[in-house]
Amino acid sequence: MNRVRERRERDRQVRERRQQRRESRRRRRQQQQQQRVGEGGVSKARQGDRGEEEEEKKKKQVARTLENTREHALDLDVGPAAPDVWAERVLRGEVRPRLLLTTGRGPAGRRAYDFIADCLLMFPQSVFRERGKRSVEEVRDVARAGGFSDVWVVRTDVRGHFRYLVHMRAVEPAVYTYRLSSVVCTQEMRERGAPSAHDPEVLSSHFCTALGRHVRQCLAALFPHQGVPRGRQVVTIRNHRDYIFFRFHRYIFRQTERGEEVSLRTRLQELGPRFTLKLVAIDHVPLSDGKEQWWPARALTRGKRWFAM
Repeated sequence: MNRVRERRERDRQVRERRQQRRESRRRRRQQQQQQRVGEGGVSKARQGDRGEEEEEKKKKQVARTLENTREHALDLDVGPAAPDVWAERVLRGEVRPRLLLTTGRGPAGRRAYDFIADCLLMFPQSVFRERGKRSVEEVRDVARAGGFSDVWVVRTDVRGHFRYLVHMRAVEPAVYTYRLSSVVCTQEMRERGAPSAHDPEVLSSHFCTALGRHVRQCLAALFPHQGVPRGRQVVTIRNHRDYIFFRFHRYIFRQTERGEEVSLRTRLQELGPRFTLKLVAIDHVPLSDGKEQWWPARALTRGKRWFAM
């Protein structure tokens, strides 16, 4: 029993000494805080307010992305470009464009012909013709004589992989070279639909610079803009970090009834094809002063945070 009492007494003394140390540390902190306040320091309440302000600033900070840190080039973003007479006439509905599709000089693979067949369904009144041994100038002369306004040349490599897409104006000496990638033909899509003979509606977005607006106008002028679009078909041309995405969809409306409530639901059905373009070079673009300018590939790719369109 004596040992138990001694042990309890020792534990009580240890607890008292710990409590005394806590009290002494608390008094020391209070004295230091009073000294700081007297010397013009920051009080504890003020420190709490600062902490809240810093937390609010952290919440308001915006993450750095390629979109909000992009760099513009003054030589390509020079304000409004010269008016494209032919494209403006097409967009106003005065004339109807016609597109001629062909391949490169070398042998093209099966996927190239499948892609061209899908483009024939997407572009109204478009025609495909074999190129043979004709040069680019001869292809343009044939298109001009046949009443075509634009020419698309789908170029592939030896293995049949897509390389470039050359867009030529038959009515003007302008050549646009794109890198063609991410091609998905209609046969490779699931739950695809069959396009109709109606003219599609064209939606384009995210073309910010003068060069981008010029390219958007040229691509939109490949489709007719006469009258009100019918058929519920829409072509989307979207620019994202200088990559131009082409999509071809159809609106589908479904009416559902739940008791007395009637709701209308809308969804998109992809018709195909699906592909991506990357602008490489532009040759013979008229400027506002009547001259012509050529932008090579090195002028359109200058860095990771630099976008031409």
